[in-house]
Amino acid sequence: MIKRTNLWLILAMAILGLCATSCDDDDDNPTGSGGSEVFSADVSGDLAITSFAASSVEYVLINEVHTIVGNAGTNSITVTFDNPTVGEVNIGEGVTMLLVVDGQTHSSISTGTVNVTEVTDSKISGTFDNVEVVFGFGTETAQTATLTNGQFSVDK
Repeated sequence: MIKRTNLWLILAMAILGLCATSCDDDDDNPTGSGGSEVFSADVSGDLAITSFAASSVEYVLINEVHTIVGNAGTNSITVTFDNPTVGEVNIGEGVTMLLVVDGQTHSSISTGTVNVTEVTDSKISGTFDNVEVVFGFGTETAQTATLTNGQFSVDK
């Protein structure tokens, strides 16, 4: 049987893939409110990027699982919530995160916090800090990074 955390990871990766391939830069009908959406973070560690600023932010709701994807070319950050409410949540306790750099997925492990600051019928906003991400976990060539000063805001 698939553990709930693994199911979240699989769902988030599927949604991320869908979002990354469903729209192009010439989209005549973008989602959101024309620039009020944001998804950004500082990145430190072994990866090729030092900061992330999304050029587009997408929101997906499937079976009470809320997913926010910030896309910036071949890089993206995904945060997935199980019924988000205002307040601080630890990674792995109802929230998961993924980082994609140059098309390669880096999974969050059980460290870091997400602070949801606003949940309404039309918007989700918040911050995240000290989120540890790993690519090649358990191998000699594992790469690690930390996401800090992160923020997101997306229209539903």
